[in-house]
Amino acid sequence: MVTKTHKSSEATKVDFHVKGFSTIEYPERLKNLLFFFIEAWQKFCEQPTELKERIPFIKGKGYENKDKNRNPELLDHKEKFHITYGYELPLHLKPTSTEIHLLLVVNKFINEFMPLSEKVAEILQEVTGHGFTRHGNNKKNLTLRLLHYYPQDEPVLAHFHPDKGGHTFHLYDSVPGGLESFWNDEWKPMKFTEGEMAIFPGLLGQQLSQCQLRALCHRVVSSEESKKYGRYSVVLFCDYPEHPYRYNKEQFGPTQEVFSPGGNYKMLPLDFNKLFTHRY
Repeated sequence: MVTKTHKSSEATKVDFHVKGFSTIEYPERLKNLLFFFIEAWQKFCEQPTELKERIPFIKGKGYENKDKNRNPELLDHKEKFHITYGYELPLHLKPTSTEIHLLLVVNKFINEFMPLSEKVAEILQEVTGHGFTRHGNNKKNLTLRLLHYYPQDEPVLAHFHPDKGGHTFHLYDSVPGGLESFWNDEWKPMKFTEGEMAIFPGLLGQQLSQCQLRALCHRVVSSEESKKYGRYSVVLFCDYPEHPYRYNKEQFGPTQEVFSPGGNYKMLPLDFNKLFTHRY
């Protein structure tokens, strides 16, 4: 039951104030499904590169291979797949059984995730007094970001940034540790157990809450294990497409270039709102 896995709104509010993120226990059914989901993603990654790269990355959906061996100017060395509920591969691609299985498992996972998404949106609304619930109760607002960081000697796998969207669920890492947040002027490990997921606000969540919430600056650093074997991670973004504003990337550029670590934390709503533009 979801009611047994979530914290009270007051405890969540304290978490956001003390460390910038909160944690939620996995419901048992969702935790079991996660293992099938991760296995399907890993099998997808084992496919030949040319097979994976035939899947286009368009408007934030699809597969993208950021291979620094081929393009040294890339910031990160990874492959990723952004999948929304009901996402379909173009029929002319003749999807493999591995790809079909991955998409089926993703849809099932998002379906099972919805009660938790709705409950978290309710908590965020209780914490801030602003309208989060209408965004968390629509499965079309959820995007799974499947990540595979290649084995590498780089000290940082994912460079610091706040997420652009509403709020983020950090669901899985194949390698213990490595996820860090910038809070109280220093980098700290984001600590949560294997049976938990982390949740933290993005820039749109900060805007909607009128800066009661802070879009958490985070990064992923390497370990001896990830240097040798790589790292698989999964996050789930909850975006707010019904919200009339969005971060103005066209004018201000990538968030890494706009904010120093934690640079958005002390901004007042009047100044922070200038970073956004009308969605339509």
